[in-house]
Amino acid sequence: MKATTLTSEQLSELRQHLLSIHAILGIPSPVLSASSVNYTSKTKSELADLAGTTTRTFSKWIRPFRDELRQMGVTDRTKLLPPHAVRLVCERLDIELPIE
Repeated sequence: MKATTLTSEQLSELRQHLLSIHAILGIPSPVLSASSVNYTSKTKSELADLAGTTTRTFSKWIRPFRDELRQMGVTDRTKLLPPHAVRLVCERLDIELPIE
């Protein structure tokens, strides 16, 4: 049997179908591992929206991680966080990114 390689768009569509099937059957959907989430650069305001708060409050929430973020090149005035910083913030603050 030949292995098929799926594009990221096809994989995303497949995930959505599986989540729909789980919802229809009334069973809990499987938890996706962190490695299956596609971390991309995001602004602080985008992350604040996903967390359900304001940018000002979000900035206060990430203060405890300031040293780690600075090692990643993110300062207090940085507006666009690189993917590795987005991952850190999402994991620490338990922010779920939409599957794209």
